[in-house]
Amino acid sequence: MGKVVVLNAAKMDFDGSLDFSVLSDEVKVYADSREDEILGRIQGADAIVT
Repeated sequence: MGKVVVLNAAKMDFDGSLDFSVLSDEVKVYADSREDEILGRIQGADAIVT
């Protein structure tokens, strides 16, 4: 898989035990994303996790 962006990791990974690196070799993880940040963060992404 190509580039993966996780937009709201804090809501899914409340205890810090999730390993997002299994999704792809290229993963960008954001703890939280405001509505006005989303478009900029997902540019070039092949998959988006919310």
